[in-house]
Amino acid sequence: MIALSNDQQREITTLAARYSTPRYVEVELAEGSFEPLSSRARVSEVCMVIRRQNQQILVFRKDFYPSGVLRLLTGGIEAGEQIETALLREVAEETGLDVHIERFLAVVAYRMPSTALGHNDFLTFAFLLQERGGTLMAHDPHERVECFADVAPAALYELAAVLDRQDDTIDDAIDGSWQLWGALSRRDPSYCRRSTYRKPLTARLHAVTIPMKLRNDAAWSSGSSSGS
Repeated sequence: MIALSNDQQREITTLAARYSTPRYVEVELAEGSFEPLSSRARVSEVCMVIRRQNQQILVFRKDFYPSGVLRLLTGGIEAGEQIETALLREVAEETGLDVHIERFLAVVAYRMPSTALGHNDFLTFAFLLQERGGTLMAHDPHERVECFADVAPAALYELAAVLDRQDDTIDDAIDGSWQLWGALSRRDPSYCRRSTYRKPLTARLHAVTIPMKLRNDAAWSSGSSSGS
């Protein structure tokens, strides 16, 4: 059972009523430290699964990422900020796109073995968004975005495999190990139907691809949603 505050639970209930009930995923992390988990100023984030007008999913890489790494966009939720407010703010800052919220995909809770029961080390709230307009570009130079790319939804599994293969190299850019940052112990994609994951970025990808996979092709291509 994911540990959530009363305020978080109320907000999630409201969002679920508008954008569909999310999948709940618990991630068991190996002991270690890396950004953003090493920064107690950031304890939760939004994950932006942006469907472009060409029906592809927007991913990106930063200029210090290992070769071949692309991932979904994420952004921190500020203290006292509502999840939906943070989501739309981060989309504007990181992409410049105008989007519509289509679906609340997942709540991902991360916890290390040393963390007390009933507590999480970090939370991710993932949403499917539909691009409506705007010009794609990063507006915050501190994010060090090197490039964007469009990929088919099924290709998210391939991106997860690349994250899985990262070396256990310590890098000041993430204040920790690339392997801890990006990898899930190598598994077949069907493993993502289970509830416990070992590493965070791959868990994000799996948490959002399963709900999208469950939607039929007609619903995906038409952009229909239970949201309003």
